Amino acid sequence: MRFLAAFLLGFLWLFPASAVIAIDPNASSHPINATGSSTTTAVTLSTTNAGDCIIVIVTSGGGTGATHTLADTAGSTWTARSGSPYDPGSTGYNTSEWSTAVSGTLSSDVITATQTGTAFTAIQAVAISGCSSSGTSVNFDGNITTPPSALADSVNITTTNANDMIFGFCNAGNTSNATPVAGFTDLTGAPGDYLGNAYKVVSATQTALPVGWSNTPVCHETVVDAVKASGSVAAVPLRTLMGVGQ
Repeated sequence: MRFLAAFLLGFLWLFPASAVIAIDPNASSHPINATGSSTTTAVTLSTTNAGDCIIVIVTSGGGTGATHTLADTAGSTWTARSGSPYDPGSTGYNTSEWSTAVSGTLSSDVITATQTGTAFTAIQAVAISGCSSSGTSVNFDGNITTPPSALADSVNITTTNANDMIFGFCNAGNTSNATPVAGFTDLTGAPGDYLGNAYKVVSATQTALPVGWSNTPVCHETVVDAVKASGSVAAVPLRTLMGVGQ
């Protein structure tokens, strides 16, 4: 009996860990650059944590039908989200979303977007730690096959996964006075022109959650999306669960 008790107390059981999804803590994990009238724009990204998901948003006013391409010095495999570039209302303002997942860390990775046309272009890259991925593919919320977009400052989002990081991307004429809706954190530092980005981490599914900006109309269009948190498991000693030795 003593042997059996010792065995049980030392045995490791697997229990789901609480997924923690967050912006990578590196100071250069969410760089932004607005270049004005140009066919290319670039940012330099560095990460502290290995295994991050990288989301890149490119906005332009290159005219109806304008397209974007993306490349980086790390040679990452980039995937354009379904529907990119988004231009609800066919106004000629275009927003593209790209993603990749990396196995290690990134150091001074230069990410360059190229567009057709010469109207204004802005870019932001965001590194997310604790995200769900498969190889180089980022796993988005299963309810969002194509990210919702609208010719508005706010778009509603509905999710099926409990633990997500939800984003709102704004193709902006001027974001200097924009305030993210309640509960969201601004990631762009109000650059003044071209691009707004705000996020929120949730721990429950969402139904018609407003995502975007308030205070003043600023967005030519808003695109929203949600990245899943990783569903990793952690080994927890049974003795810890029973409070033995504490």
